[in-house]
This record gives sequence, C-alpha cells and structure tokens, in this order.
Amino acid sequence: SWGMMFRRASGDGEQLMKKTKKANRIKSVDIGGQRFTVDWIDISKTPEKGNWGYCAMDDNTIVMEESLLHDRREAASVLSHEMAHAFFEVTGYRHVEGVAQCEEGIVRALEYIYAPALMDALDRL
Repeated sequence: SWGMMFRRASGDGEQLMKKTKKANRIKSVDIGGQRFTVDWIDISKTPEKGNWGYCAMDDNTIVMEESLLHDRREAASVLSHEMAHAFFEVTGYRHVEGVAQCEEGIVRALEYIYAPALMDALDRL
C-alpha cells in the first residue's frame, strides 16, 4: 500500500505518524507515445533549486529531486505533476489560447486531487 497510518504515544498525547515506502528509481515514462527520461538529482545544486521537480520539454526529460526517493507517495505526487506538464506539451494543449495561463492550476488539481485518488484506487484494485 502507499502508506500505513499508525499511532505513537508521546508525552503530550498521541501523534499520528505516517509510515511510507521508498520509491523506485524509475528511469523513464511514456506520455502520449513519447518517452521521457526521468533523472534523479540534487536539484538544490541547479538553477531550479527550490523545486521538487521540473519537466525539460526540449529534451523530453523529467528531473526529480533525489531526496524524494525516501517517500514513495511524495515522489508519485511530484512525478504526476511533472507528467501532467508533459501531457500539456505533448498534446499541444499548452499552445491553445488561454490554456498556458491556467496550466499550473490544472496540474496542481491533478496532483493534489486526482492522483492521490487514483493511487488509493490502484492499491485496492
């Protein structure tokens, strides 16, 4: 499963803790018939520092923060976010008038609402 919840007693009451699985270091994903390489690096040493991931459309690469490998659910969330950006590019929707202005909002909705629901459903399938 994506994560198991358990309780740990502490001096000031019970605290809900999340036990997570480590993520697999996947090397590529296919989006709309195009292969995107997935690179896992320390993003803090790049101009993109402060981000958990980014999609480099010019060379079909998704770059992921390597520290995400310690938390499968977080890695899946960021990867789904970057894959959604790739979807907008591959399908051409990014270039439709008005879409670019709302792309980030749509991508975040997919990341925070749709992707977790899908992951939970796949766990139970």
